[in-house]
Amino acid sequence: MDTGNFGENLAVKYLEKQGYKILSRNFRAKFGELDIVCQKGRLLVFVEVKTAVNDSRFATSHLRLFSPEQHFTKQKIARLKHAIEIFLMKNKINPEISQRLDLVAIELDENCELKDLRHYENVSDSL
Repeated sequence: MDTGNFGENLAVKYLEKQGYKILSRNFRAKFGELDIVCQKGRLLVFVEVKTAVNDSRFATSHLRLFSPEQHFTKQKIARLKHAIEIFLMKNKINPEISQRLDLVAIELDENCELKDLRHYENVSDSL
């Protein structure tokens, strides 16, 4: 199973239930990939999806399970910002349009069932 693609599909379903319109998936640019581009009202939203499979059988009191948020770094945000600029240029979208960068963190259990989904809005300035 492709964990990343599976997580992105879960994120798309979640976002659609929240009223977002999906415009693009897996937009590739020199600096990185935009997992999901969507719109809510007049707001353009770029969503990075991070998925982790956590098997509680391997966790101990001294070992914290992997958190998807751990892989969302300042460097990743910088690459995403460059990819967003390219997306806006290629699609002839005014860069002054209201936009934000979100993170959807997904945790799957040992059976690859959804354990938790966390949606963080406007994360570009949070790190």
